[in-house]
Amino acid sequence: MRASTPTDAAKRIVPDVEVERAGIVQAATRARAALESRIASERRHLAMLRDRPVLTDPHATLAPHRTVLEQHRDRAERAVRARLDRGRHQVEALQGQLRALSPQGTLDRGYAIVMHADGRIVSDRQDVDPQEVLRVRVARGDFGVRPVTRKARS
Repeated sequence: MRASTPTDAAKRIVPDVEVERAGIVQAATRARAALESRIASERRHLAMLRDRPVLTDPHATLAPHRTVLEQHRDRAERAVRARLDRGRHQVEALQGQLRALSPQGTLDRGYAIVMHADGRIVSDRQDVDPQEVLRVRVARGDFGVRPVTRKARS
């Protein structure tokens, strides 16, 4: 750029204060308007969000899910109870079978187990020596006995 005088050169290099002030004022005005517009937009957006049902009553959104969950829980509890009842009945039936098949159950009904002194069970009369002391086990304990021989009938 050329200038005819130093004053002219200085005017061309240094900007006019009034023009610069007007530019700054104009930029500040535009920035303020943009900021106010953004704030108004965000306020509208917040108001729209606040009016959504999920924010007015957050529990309303969960209510249908809670009902389904309660139904599933109730169904599971009933299934577990039913399975436990079936298991309890099965255990009771097995206990009954065990009592019926156990030697103690037989003894409780009045039977006895006769054993030799060494613990072998007497299963044949011919295996018993008349002088031997036998052990007899009953429901509530045991005791010793001597066999009695009978005379043959004629």
